[in-house]
Amino acid sequence: MVKEGRAHSLLRLGKCSYSLEHEYLQDLNGQQITLRPQTAQVFKHLVDCVGEVVSKEQLINAVWQGLSVTDDSIVQCISEIRRAIQDVDRTVLRTVPKKGYRLVAFSEEPDQSPTPVEPRVDLDVSGDIRDEIASVYISLSQVDRQGPHTRNVDAGLKAEFKSFLECTVRTMSSGRIAREDADSFVLEFNAASAAVDCALIIGNWHSETQSTSSDSVQLMICCGVALGKAYGNGGSLAKALADLGEGNATVLSDRVSGCVSGQLDYDLTDIGDHFFSEFGKKIRCFKVGLKADQAQLLPLLNPEDLLPTIAVIPFESRSADHTSTALGEIFVDDIVSLLSRSNDLNIISRLSTTRFRNRGATLEEIGSVLQADFVVSGRCSERAGYILVDVELAEVKSGRILWADQTEHRQTGAFETTEISEWVVSSVKRAILNREVFRARSNPVTSLASYTLLMSAVSFMHRLSPSDFEKARELLEHLIQRMPNHPVPLAWMARWHVLRVQQGWSQLPGREAAAALNCTNRALDLDPENVLALVSEGFVLTNLLRQLDEAEMRYDGALNISPNDAVGRLLRGTLFAFRGEGARAMRDTERSLHLTPLDPHRFFFLSLSASACIAAGDYERALKLSNMSLQGNSTHTSTLRVKAVAQMRLNQVENARNTGRKLMKLQPNLRIRDWLKSSPSNEYAIGREFAETLKDIGIPN
Repeated sequence: MVKEGRAHSLLRLGKCSYSLEHEYLQDLNGQQITLRPQTAQVFKHLVDCVGEVVSKEQLINAVWQGLSVTDDSIVQCISEIRRAIQDVDRTVLRTVPKKGYRLVAFSEEPDQSPTPVEPRVDLDVSGDIRDEIASVYISLSQVDRQGPHTRNVDAGLKAEFKSFLECTVRTMSSGRIAREDADSFVLEFNAASAAVDCALIIGNWHSETQSTSSDSVQLMICCGVALGKAYGNGGSLAKALADLGEGNATVLSDRVSGCVSGQLDYDLTDIGDHFFSEFGKKIRCFKVGLKADQAQLLPLLNPEDLLPTIAVIPFESRSADHTSTALGEIFVDDIVSLLSRSNDLNIISRLSTTRFRNRGATLEEIGSVLQADFVVSGRCSERAGYILVDVELAEVKSGRILWADQTEHRQTGAFETTEISEWVVSSVKRAILNREVFRARSNPVTSLASYTLLMSAVSFMHRLSPSDFEKARELLEHLIQRMPNHPVPLAWMARWHVLRVQQGWSQLPGREAAAALNCTNRALDLDPENVLALVSEGFVLTNLLRQLDEAEMRYDGALNISPNDAVGRLLRGTLFAFRGEGARAMRDTERSLHLTPLDPHRFFFLSLSASACIAAGDYERALKLSNMSLQGNSTHTSTLRVKAVAQMRLNQVENARNTGRKLMKLQPNLRIRDWLKSSPSNEYAIGREFAETLKDIGIPN
């Protein structure tokens, strides 16, 4: 945003400029441009929020001060501003679908070259793309509106697009046009998120201009986005991805999707593995679009589970260094860990709230997306041997700040945040529940560098790229060597072995089970109440060793310590489903969905929740959940089995058999007797009934 005390005195707005000192708009000749009063107020508010998305509601509150006005009043003001600044292409004052408007400008001194003041580009916290180039390949073609014939792009159409593209890239703080050919462009960015943003801006511009054009021909645009070091030449891979796009589409590689998956502005659809002969390997590909504004499929919570829900957002850093960024993440980990031990609260999972890091989201947006009643946020920094922290607790419904305070803590040798975290938790719970906080021993990672490695490992582990998944193991092994007596890396390593089996990337589940149990045993020897280790051991006992009674004891132990552990709730619910206890299964899995609205492995939560619905006989919800799961991972065979069974039991026979054929294509060696033999539900009636339905669908016995 543009604030007081800026060094620059002019904002460059396309062919016009705005004097920050004298607050007036002028053309290139210095002649002042006059706007009518209401339009001038709208423009002034957009200038004050330059680079940010401003909603219609914000404009109404700022300009009309709560008076009842229609959208037409705002649209008229926006049109007048665009005419005044000659923004014919809508590249200076942009419409952000479903959200509002963003003013794009350059800050400059008179007679000096401009420097962009667009919002900063946020890099992945794990730093995995800091040394890589994100390439966007843009493929252009031209189609007759009256027929399918495609021909070379008209020079005038291409010139119009190039003008828009140059303006767009110029406003992105890290982008450049690297190459231009007759029917294509290659852009380069230093961050995957910036590359995807640019591709979506291009797609939005194309949709707006082509839908309103009366010309007899239509410009078709397909984009591919890839990282330069992922598979050699990023531009070549981006071209191959663009070739997959049908119509006007943007396709991402698995590496890029891992950097943006789960972000609030994107809607990713898994389109499966594609073999690229020029790279000699299969690559998982995803289509991306703006997040659709559609009704959420909310979890079905029991009345006794309708507890106050808290979301803890990663603390902002007052400085740009990686140390302060990691410091903000550490505070969230400690606070969530302590709050999760309460039976009186629902705590949104850590991997869901991290999506709001450095986003500058409104309280309303956070509450709506995360279904949270309260939001904890703050800022932190290090200075002269002290950790400085500002924290606030806000109520979403009223928008009021319930509690706010600041503190400082002197660092003494090992990096410790426990004292500050317990102060925050105590204050938050006192403000919400007005009673003493339950004190629990915390085991923070004492090395900041080690914590950064741990964050990276967890980030890599929850992506659908095998190479990223293997990178997670390397980082965890390094951490275990560095800190052999700390339970956290061991517990995450156990989870890694579990996820490897879940993803179908291991041919030796018995070996993975032994390795996971070795890790959990070592972790529990160090800390008998380590929730992560207890849950991981429960999963191994359930799915790999089929010792359900022992597994239930592990899950119960974990949830007694931390009732808000989302994975523990999910896996215990799945255990109940294996035994045919549908109501108990749905209660746990639906609560896990409530706690993980933006989890990077959301498809897995949806899949197992669908299984619980099968056990409860709610086949319509099972079908909805499985379809949502497949959007995140289209090749998850377990989800396809659940979907096929739900369709068959809803008497959608042909649909069920089509799903069965997709399943057999992905898993040609699937046989019912082998599946039943390995399933934890083998000894229960629900497992045998599931197998009979698979047989009716056409799965070989």
